[in-house]
Amino acid sequence: MKKTNGKTIIARTLAIAVTASVLTCGFSTAAYASPTAEEPVKITYWSHFGGEDGKYMNNMVEEYQNQHPEVEIEHLQVTNEDYYTKFKTGITSGQGPDLSTGDANRLVEFKNSELVTDMTPYAEKAGVDWDSFNKNVLDSCIVDGEHLAIPLSSYVTIMFANKKLLEDAGMLRLNDKGVIDFGNSPEEFIAFLEEYQEKKPEDVYTIVGGTTGDDPYRLWWSFYGQTGETLLNDDMTSTNINSENSKKALELTASLTEKGLWPAGIEDADQAFLANKAAFYVSGNWWVGAVSESDIDFIAMPIPQVFDQPSAWGGTHVFYLNPKPGQTDEQRIEAVKFADWMASNAAEWAKGGHIPAKPEVQESEEYKSLSHRDTYAEVNTYMQDLPANKNINAIVDVFRNNFPLAFNGQSPVEDVLANSEQEINALLE
Repeated sequence: MKKTNGKTIIARTLAIAVTASVLTCGFSTAAYASPTAEEPVKITYWSHFGGEDGKYMNNMVEEYQNQHPEVEIEHLQVTNEDYYTKFKTGITSGQGPDLSTGDANRLVEFKNSELVTDMTPYAEKAGVDWDSFNKNVLDSCIVDGEHLAIPLSSYVTIMFANKKLLEDAGMLRLNDKGVIDFGNSPEEFIAFLEEYQEKKPEDVYTIVGGTTGDDPYRLWWSFYGQTGETLLNDDMTSTNINSENSKKALELTASLTEKGLWPAGIEDADQAFLANKAAFYVSGNWWVGAVSESDIDFIAMPIPQVFDQPSAWGGTHVFYLNPKPGQTDEQRIEAVKFADWMASNAAEWAKGGHIPAKPEVQESEEYKSLSHRDTYAEVNTYMQDLPANKNINAIVDVFRNNFPLAFNGQSPVEDVLANSEQEINALLE
């Protein structure tokens, strides 16, 4: 899940009245048939998006309310830092939501803790067409044959390229997809970056990004996925992290800093890119909306494929149906209808850079009118989420603690992988 900056935002949207000032462009006006009732069906909805994402989410909720006065959506927004703590406490205390947003890779954990409800019977009554979703994305929402979530969008690690800086160096080499052609192997990828390193101005970086926290392991995960190997064995009792494929991926990642192509310890890497001081920036597609508002002439592109198959670190924003005392079947059905409508009208949400879970949204004129999306939207079909394991949060902590050591030259790749293997296997026992 991407992180947002700023203090915790708690905002309630009690969508009762219908106002004429709400945006209607791009939203479907086809309402679902709902039971007629004297009082609207009340749905308590929690989301974890702040900043621009929070604004787009509010726009969508308000438009849904406009089109569906028979339903009352009570919307509570909580930023990422506090969200899952509040989420768990709310549901276990009986004060939680009917519907909530979250990440698909938490589904096994939440199913085991009885924090989510199988949507399958309610989705059938709500008229949800599961075939309308991207299969790769939808599969991450199914656990033991149960549809435990409705996907909204994907978030993925991608690369941003500064077209002017590359053109100035005579290296704006585009393939037939309109993205930088790095070649097809780790050696060609590094050779391209080393060539730019020789040609660039002294005050410009070749490639920037975070060197602590999530970015090092997410880049490794992208390359590791390209080898076709999976992190855990079939029954999730041991890890393959200390394999030759994993070593190749981490050696490639670590070589970026070792060769001086990616400066270790740089602060505000995004600002360096926005100031025309970096040819490439590795981040997430959630940054596309922000950089689109700058004057940078850029390309948003997938992580280059340098091994056997395309792959990139990613995940899925989803809607969970949550258990709640006194909740009725009518509320569950209306909650699922709301979630499906949001996925069907996600062009507004995509303004933040997210890739809609429904292909029909990607084919819409509103989505196509958004700049810089066509060059990376394909990642939806092959992005790889972290394994849906009950210990996934602890496994990610292993990544965060160990992989920066290799990336920043503090520990050999072999030691990082051996230590990670030992720690992950201990979690899986």
